[in-house]
Formats: sequence, structure tokens, C-alpha cells
Amino acid sequence: MKRCAWTLVIAFALAACFLAGTAVYVRAARDGLRVESVETFGELPSGSGWELRQRAELAQHLVWETGYDPASGGQETASRWLFEAEGPRYPLEAEIYVSSYDSWSWYADSEPAEMPDWARGIYDSMAERHLSDGETEQETVPAGVMSDRLEINIDVGLAARTVGSFCIPMPEDATLSADRTMDIEERFTVSLDDNGLDNVSGCCVYAPDGCIYLALNVIGSGGERPSAELLPGGDWGVWRVPVNEADWSGGRLTGALRLDLAELVYSLGGSGWEDAALGLSEDSGELLLYTKEAGALWLTAIERESGRVKQRLLLLDSGAMAEKFTYVSDLSSPMMKVLSRGDLAVLVNSYGEFCAAVMSGGVWHPLLADGVDDLPVPDFASRGEDGALLREYTYYTYYFNCMQDFKWDGEYLAVLTRLRLDVRGGLECDWEPYVCLSVYEPGGGCVYAGWIKEPVLPELEVEYGFA
Repeated sequence: MKRCAWTLVIAFALAACFLAGTAVYVRAARDGLRVESVETFGELPSGSGWELRQRAELAQHLVWETGYDPASGGQETASRWLFEAEGPRYPLEAEIYVSSYDSWSWYADSEPAEMPDWARGIYDSMAERHLSDGETEQETVPAGVMSDRLEINIDVGLAARTVGSFCIPMPEDATLSADRTMDIEERFTVSLDDNGLDNVSGCCVYAPDGCIYLALNVIGSGGERPSAELLPGGDWGVWRVPVNEADWSGGRLTGALRLDLAELVYSLGGSGWEDAALGLSEDSGELLLYTKEAGALWLTAIERESGRVKQRLLLLDSGAMAEKFTYVSDLSSPMMKVLSRGDLAVLVNSYGEFCAAVMSGGVWHPLLADGVDDLPVPDFASRGEDGALLREYTYYTYYFNCMQDFKWDGEYLAVLTRLRLDVRGGLECDWEPYVCLSVYEPGGGCVYAGWIKEPVLPELEVEYGFA
């Protein structure tokens, strides 16, 4: 009995220590979320309401939200508990991975039915020569012996199963590499060694109607876009692809991506465009299709349900496009995104270069194109050899977009950016995280920049936005 009593006392004591430690950690995390302004340039336009919101999440359940007024410096933090993952917030930023490489392997004792006829023919021609242990022979053959079509592998990065496929005619210069190896037992492998394509990429958005909208950019080795005769609708463009049994209960979309039910909603044709990026207006009513045509940047607003073109707008001519997008200009690159914020539509790359358009009177208008490199350099930060802001690219460039949020008040464009700046200088850099609120006057450039020190709390997922 005494032993049981002591066991209960020890258990209660350990639980009390755990709860006390957790409370101390949570309080420390909360207190560490205070927003601290460190340096400003220019004058913040009055009456525009540039309040910021800092959202920090611990273990996908405990959330702190801090409101910060850059004009007065006032801030207030509130916390809440999430019992389940939050559902999607549209327009949802979806990812897409497109490829056409594949490989197939068989052991020599495989049943003939397990090896397709085209592979059996290659194997039979190679099997005439005896192989010693550890020996390998290789042969390259035209991929046309395999099939007259090439499958484009599409992964939308949303944990969705895929039913069906997109195919194009097999390029004439595509080749297969066949390997026959003797290592204890005989192994035969065939892989698509060269798909005959120079580029295979794509872009997509997920809409509230339960469909993925996607566009592909496929270029052959000769610089020409392949025939679209085997694609849904028989043309290149934007497809609507249903996602059956879509489920967000786990915080991530699951379901079946039905490529076999894909519908072409807008045709681009096989020529006249070089690349494409796809977005969705904030009310999800319009598909925002950005295309590069003869080096110039165009925006096409498409009614999502009908596919009707509502507007085509030249945003940047070829010279301005080359000047404003110097780091990444490939629209279908995974480092390029389309963000929608109210009446704003912004094409932005992960290096902080952007082009914004605004909706006014039911019509889109060009607004502003600029970039992080043009921000004023604070005194505490180092400059690069060109005198511009010295920042660490890899941290925010490859893990998420450094451009956190945009806001338009009818007169000024405000941009919220996360950067890691060198505060030491010299041969060794000391990178520290900062948030910058920059305000632009269309046609007049940056009129205000406020630098905010970002708290370093590795256990928390932190993001910033406008309230």
C-alpha cells in the first residue's frame, strides 16, 4: 500500500513539474513574440491602416496572434487552441511537379506476362551474349519501340491519388537505355534515357469547386511545342481536373486527381506563348493566367466556370520584363507564384521581384513592378558589392516565398517582406531575420520602409500579414 501511495505521489509530482515547465515555455514563447521596430526610412502615409498581424503556431494546435500598429508602435497578443487542423483558405497555393522520366526493371526469371512485348524484344536481342558475374551490358534504342506516346507525370503535391494520364506523341529523338546485369541473378532494366524534351513544367491552382486547374509548358529539343492531339481537348491551355472525395480533415488535401476527366477550359494553342503561370482571384471567380509572349508579360482574366475571356492586359513589355525579373523569369518555375489579395493580383518570385495589377471598375490595370533589391539599406545591415542590400538567398528562397503579404488602399501599395540580413560585415556573415514593411506610390517608387526585428523561435511556425 505504501509503495502504491509513493508511486502516486511521484506521478503527481512529475505531472506538476511537466505542467509548470510547459507553462514557463509557453509564456517565454509568447513573450518572445513581441514585435520590435528597429529602423525606418521615409514617412508612413497616414490614415491608410497598415496594421500588421504576426501568427505563430506551436505543434499545429496552439496559436498566438499579435497585432502591431507601425504608426504608434502599439501591439496586442491573443492566443487560441486548435483542436483540429484548419480547412483550406482560398485562393489556395498549390504546387505541381511535372516530369516524363521513368524506368522499369525485371529479373530474368520473371514470367513473360510481367515483361511487356517491347521490353521482351530488347531483352531477347541482348540475351544472346553470355554474361559473367558482375558483368553488365548496355544498349540504347529509340523509345518508339516502347510506345507511340509519352506519358507526362503530374503530381500536384496535395497528397492526391492520380487516375488517368496526360500523353503527347513520343518525340522522334527520345531514347531508351537498356541494362542487363549478372550479379548472383540476372537483372534487366530499361529506363527513358532521353525524353527528347528541353522543358517539362507546369502550374496549377485548387478552387472551391473541388477541381485543380492546371497548365503545362512542354518544349521539344528543337524548341517547338509538341502536338497536343493526345491531350484532353486536343490543344494546349488550361484544364479543369476534378478531385474526387476531396478531404481536408488532416490539414492536407487527399482524394483522387481525375486526369481521365480533365476538361480544356481555355486554349492557348501550340505557339505564340513561351511560358505560363496560373492564379485565382480572391473571390475564386476568375482564373488569372500570366503568359510570356515574345518576352513580354501578359495577364488574361478568365471566367472560371465558363472559360470565357474577360480581359487581356499587357503588364510589362519585353524590356521591362527583362529589367524587373532578373533572378527568375520562367513563369512556370516553382520559384514563381501568383498571389491574390482583395483587388490585387501579384506575380512574384522567391527572390522578391514582383509585378502587381489592381482591379478597378471591374477591369484589371497595371500597378507596379519592383523588387527587394531596391529597398533602402538600414544602418545595421551590410551592403553587397553593388551597394544594394546584402541578404541570404537560400533560407527564404528555397523554403518559402520571402514576400509575405500585399495590400492596396487605393493610393499606396504596401508590401511585407521577410529577409535574413548580414549584421556583422566582413568575410564572415552573421545572418539575422527581419521583416520589412515597404510602401510604394505607383510611379513614385518606395516612399517608406520600416525594419522590424523578427523573434528567433525555432519551435514555432511564424508568418506575417496585414490585419
